[in-house]
Amino acid sequence: MKYKASKYNVLIDNNDENYYLYNTYSGSLCKFNKKQYEEIINMAENKTPEAVDNFNDILSQGFVVDNRIDEFNRVIQKQYIAAFDYQPIKLGFVIAPTLKCNFKCVYCFESQSCKSDGFSAEKIETVLQFIIKKVESNPQLKYLSVDWFGGEPMLKYNEIVDFSQKLIKYCESKNIIYSACMLTNGFLLTKKKAQVLKEKCNLTSVQIPLDGMKETYCKFKQTTEKSFEKVIHNIIDISDILNVQIRLNANKQNYESIKHLAKFLLIDCELYKKIRLYLAELKFFEGYTSMSKSVCFESVNFAKVKIDFLNYIKNELKLYDFKFMYNKPKVISCGLCKMENYVIGPECELYRCEHHVGRSEEVVGDCVVGRFFSNSEMRFFIPKYKNECKKCNFYPSCFCGCRSNFQLNGIDKDFCEGIKYELINSLKQKIADIENKINSDYGKKR
Repeated sequence: MKYKASKYNVLIDNNDENYYLYNTYSGSLCKFNKKQYEEIINMAENKTPEAVDNFNDILSQGFVVDNRIDEFNRVIQKQYIAAFDYQPIKLGFVIAPTLKCNFKCVYCFESQSCKSDGFSAEKIETVLQFIIKKVESNPQLKYLSVDWFGGEPMLKYNEIVDFSQKLIKYCESKNIIYSACMLTNGFLLTKKKAQVLKEKCNLTSVQIPLDGMKETYCKFKQTTEKSFEKVIHNIIDISDILNVQIRLNANKQNYESIKHLAKFLLIDCELYKKIRLYLAELKFFEGYTSMSKSVCFESVNFAKVKIDFLNYIKNELKLYDFKFMYNKPKVISCGLCKMENYVIGPECELYRCEHHVGRSEEVVGDCVVGRFFSNSEMRFFIPKYKNECKKCNFYPSCFCGCRSNFQLNGIDKDFCEGIKYELINSLKQKIADIENKINSDYGKKR
């Protein structure tokens, strides 16, 4: 049998003795000596490949593949399988019970959206019956999850508790494991409410976006200093109750303040090991944000900023085992590209993408009729790519990024370079951590 080196091998780093190879399809990261590395890259010419040292391990980790396999088609086929799986064992919904908010973030893509009153008792029942119908049609289902979104979902705290208890009771009757998480600004998430959400609503984690220290935070959120203080107080209070992830929203204007905030949270507030935080890019949404595009990072520059931030945490704050993420292999571009997953808006309308909530032209159905089978929805299910993607050894770790953005704008060369830069440099840090016996594995994102 003939074999070849995988097209998805990426050489991360090397010196005179060692070669660090990463496979973007399998997610394997291995250290090889020069002889082993050359045997892998020259595998197609090897007439007795099975004689290579540790051949079975190299094969199982994806660094070499059967010569007959078209690796790109294998990736595309897995995307189709994931997208059109009508009976998955896991089903997830993003639910926005309201688009109203107690803050006015300058970058919010919903700032221009029509703000309805959101969930009422009647709408709760409509959404509940829609989800139950989906569950009833899938006897294979084992896990059901809800991501609470907004607006600010905590403005509908009572409705969330009511809805959750009804859905949990139903799931228990079907032996389905139910869990939930929430994206919230944290202002209304007191210790008492966090305890109720955990115990009665199976809420396990929250993501709270922050924009910098007090002055910057108030400018970006268009709120008061007392609001900042209350949010920080709530984060400290709930850190022993829920898994708390802090999303540090960064652009050119606030990055330095973000670094000060990281020190404040992890060192001054003694939250290291209690919370997780990561740097996120503030993006410009045409017509849906009051923030200027000029203050946003280009993708490749933001990738460099992320590596700079990682170095700041590890080297300046000396938090050497700080947990960080890198782009691992995917099965599909986004969970919302799966046909059975939906975003549910406050009027029981359905969307494919959470960034589309509030935009009437992006509605793809509702909880009464179901899907409308519109062209705007179908674009999410069919994998899109250019010839450059077919040749790119990073494709399984990015899938051209955001499916919605790719449909509108095509390949963003700056995004591609950013993905490559970030993956290589974050893996270099991962290699250094492994060599120094430091556990910096981040685990699941949410």
